[in-house]
Amino acid sequence: MTVGEQFYIRVYNAVDSIVSNSGTIAKLGITATGTAIITQVVVTAISYSLDLYRGDITVEEYKNLIFEAAKAAGIATPNFWIIF
Repeated sequence: MTVGEQFYIRVYNAVDSIVSNSGTIAKLGITATGTAIITQVVVTAISYSLDLYRGDITVEEYKNLIFEAAKAAGIATPNFWIIF
C-alpha cells in the first residue's frame, strides 16, 4: 500500500465518521455541516487523484468527476436542512 493510499484511507475514515454523526453535526449548525460537505469534496478529489496518478482516468475525466462531486455536495446541503 502506498503512502497516498494510506492517506486516502485515513481521510475516508474521517469523512465516514462525519457522515455517521450527521445528527450531532446538524445540532452544531450550518458551519459544521458546510465543513463536512467541503471535506467530502476534498476526499473525493483525493481518491480521484489516486486514480489519475495510476493512469486509470484522464485529466478531463478527473475534472468532470470533481465537478460532479462538488455539484452533488452542493445539492445535498439544502436537502439535509429540509429533512432535519
